[in-house]
Amino acid sequence: MYCPNCGIKQSPNGSFCSNCGQAMAAAHPLNRNSSMKETTASYKPFVLRKKGKLLNIFIILFGSIPIIPLLLFLATLGIGSDIITTVRLAVSGLGFILAIISVIFNAIYYLPTLICYSNWKPIILLLNFFISWTILGWFLLLLIAHMSNKSYAEREKLRHDMNQTA
Repeated sequence: MYCPNCGIKQSPNGSFCSNCGQAMAAAHPLNRNSSMKETTASYKPFVLRKKGKLLNIFIILFGSIPIIPLLLFLATLGIGSDIITTVRLAVSGLGFILAIISVIFNAIYYLPTLICYSNWKPIILLLNFFISWTILGWFLLLLIAHMSNKSYAEREKLRHDMNQTA
């Protein structure tokens, strides 16, 4: 802290200048600059925390499980219906390809839920399960997920800025 009268550096807890006896003012330009350096050093840049990463992994990994047996069953209709053929198919390259295809279709089906990272994610997942089988429902949920992400990002940025100024 510097004296507003003579400009000599003073101790931060002193209320009067040790040189000239002037009362120390916090509004002195030199004192303001030092406090500004302290506030800018404590500023943290805004980083958006996205929610629901664990739910996305769960959807991709376990959402495809009901589809895989159905695809395997449909593939065995042309080959044969005994258990040994089904097991060979599942272990063979065709079974692996069908599993990959089912994961890709599952990711496309649940895309509105996967791109959403706001607090609306559980609601979008539930609606995704019930109305995404229609093209209109899927596009509507995709739009809602995108809009909720925008408002969530703006709200979190505002909350961050308010916490930094307080």
